[in-house]
Amino acid sequence: MMYFTNLKLLRNENDLTQENIAKYLNVKRSTYSNWESNLVMIPIEMADKLSIFYKVKLSYIIGCDNNYKVYDNIKAMNYGNLIKNLHELKIINNNTFEEIGAFLNCNKSTCQRYFNNSVKIPIDKLVILSEVYEFDIDVMSDKI
Repeated sequence: MMYFTNLKLLRNENDLTQENIAKYLNVKRSTYSNWESNLVMIPIEMADKLSIFYKVKLSYIIGCDNNYKVYDNIKAMNYGNLIKNLHELKIINNNTFEEIGAFLNCNKSTCQRYFNNSVKIPIDKLVILSEVYEFDIDVMSDKI
């Protein structure tokens, strides 16, 4: 996954420093630097805030879409709708949590926690789900 490249490109394109973005996100500069350098995975909530800030699709922030385009209608993701839509895809494709866990390289109980929204789906797992089920994260979460 190459989202860290897009984070740096967006920041540089907007003539901002890591400190500027860290203040906006209310995190330490070193925390943001770790996300941008791909040392630590950015949480979905922070990626969503950056999507709104830069007015780009969440899928661009997380590296699923490399088409840099500014949108006027970017809004906060509806994580509940994303989970609801994932449940529907699970049912339509007749998948078990064991099968989905195999896609995500996690166990059944972790997969269930993702789908029950007791644990947020990490970005790398969300990207895998979007590829397996061939969906647009922005559409599935009502961002655009």
